[in-house]
Amino acid sequence: MAITEYDKILRRQPNDADALTNRGVVKFNKGAFREAEADFKQAIDIAPDDAYRWLYLWLARARQGNGDKTILTDFIEDYSGPPEDWTLLLVKSVAGKIEERELLAAAEGSSAAATGHRCEALFYGGEIALVRGDKKKAKELFEGAMDTKVFDFLNTPRRGPSWRACRSQRDRETLHPGAIPATRVGIVVVRAFGSLAAGSVPRSSIRAGRFRIHGTAPVRDHV
Repeated sequence: MAITEYDKILRRQPNDADALTNRGVVKFNKGAFREAEADFKQAIDIAPDDAYRWLYLWLARARQGNGDKTILTDFIEDYSGPPEDWTLLLVKSVAGKIEERELLAAAEGSSAAATGHRCEALFYGGEIALVRGDKKKAKELFEGAMDTKVFDFLNTPRRGPSWRACRSQRDRETLHPGAIPATRVGIVVVRAFGSLAAGSVPRSSIRAGRFRIHGTAPVRDHV
């Protein structure tokens, strides 16, 4: 399984913040929120400059019932980049500092980067809706993210959700809640060419354990 592969990486390189983050996302999407939180926290302790680690740390805590957004507001206050930076706007949106429509307005345009940003805005909006218990809204937002047809990460290395991530999350959490055990389903987060890619995997592939290795992380064949 993907977690086992990340365990191997971390035994060799215990301070690999990317591997910790990736393992945390796999755990998060299997519903192991407490374990995911520990990985995100450790990754932040090593490399605190990645906004997405803070977002996932907050989401992991929120899915356990702790929706305190202090960690996000602290990140915003400490941020030293330009105020129009996309990752800052994304954190501000999740923290409730700007409206969802403002974030989507910042993602307008036909460029690949704008489309990737729009996918992210909708994906994280769906995650927030799940935290609030609004599965109908989450389904709507995940499907909107899927409609962007973002199959890869188009903005920056190691960041952003993919169309497959949205599909997996939508199906697991909103279309068929409880139909598939959380321990059998998730998103594989892959370190490839310096970026992350995420994919939903058919249950038959999970049961059969069909994996191929790409770089330093497992990639489950998509059928």
